Parts: sequence; C-alpha cells; structure tokens
Amino acid sequence: MIRRNIKEQNVYASIVGQFQEAEGAMSAAADSAGKMSDAYNIWLDSISGHLGKIQATFQSLSGDVLSSGLTNFVLSIANGILQVVDGLAKTKTLFPAILVAITSIKSAAKPNDGFINVAAVA
Repeated sequence: MIRRNIKEQNVYASIVGQFQEAEGAMSAAADSAGKMSDAYNIWLDSISGHLGKIQATFQSLSGDVLSSGLTNFVLSIANGILQVVDGLAKTKTLFPAILVAITSIKSAAKPNDGFINVAAVA
C-alpha cells in the first residue's frame, strides 16, 4: 500500500511538472507571435518587403490576365502561327519564307525613287 502511494505520488508529480512545462511553452509561443508580428512589420517597411508586395501584386495580375478571354485569343493566334511555321519547317520551305519576309521588309523600308522593288525568290 505504501509503495502504491509512493508510485501515485511520483505520477502526480510528473504530471504537474509536465503541465508546468506546457504552460511555459504556451507563454513562449504567445510572446513569439508578438515578436514575429513586429519583425514582419519591419520587413514590410524594407526594400525586400516592398519587392515582395510588388511580386505578389504582379502574380495576382498575371492570374487575372491569364484567365481573361483576350489572353486566350492571343495565345490561340500565337499557337496558329507556330503551327504554320512548324509546317513550313517540315516541308523545308521555312528558310526561303524567312528570307523573302526579311528582304520584303528591308525593301519596303528603303525609299525606292519611283522604282518598284521586288524580292527575288530563288
């Protein structure tokens, strides 16, 4: 019976000790939340904090733009152009088409003094 009381006292003392440790941990956690808030406010006022805000705003804007119909339309057109270029590359006519486009743009940019410049295709 005495052993049982001693054992129960040891268990009780252990529980009380662990509860005091838990109270200390909760108090430290509560204090650290205030310190973390202070540190976060200091960071927000810094250059990297402002850059973080800009990045977050840009990510939000990017998400809004990418979900818009205009962006989907532009991406569809870009996909169509890439498919045409891919088709030209597969038929081995991509290089001549690029050459004709470049010479046409150059000749259109130059004054022609009344003459018509025609790109030669070989």
